[in-house]
Amino acid sequence: ERMAAALGDRCSVLFLGQHGVITGGPTVGQAFHDLYYLERACMNQVMALWTNRPLRQIPEEMALKAEQQYDSQRSEAELHFASLKRLLASDDS
Repeated sequence: ERMAAALGDRCSVLFLGQHGVITGGPTVGQAFHDLYYLERACMNQVMALWTNRPLRQIPEEMALKAEQQYDSQRSEAELHFASLKRLLASDDS
């Protein structure tokens, strides 16, 4: 109940101190999609930190635009998840 309360109605990702991350959503496909892109974002941040150069924060308006673009493509989550399931099924045969 505490985790569900922490996620609330709008959030789909919950970072657990020392325990990793949990994603949720109306479908497994959407939860996986969020986790997939979260992992990619983390990977990009680590690569940026590896440069040992100061990072520049993007303007808030650009971050909001990126959020809107991501949210507008929510329907693609099911297609993405279905394609990955097909790949797994083809590897099993």
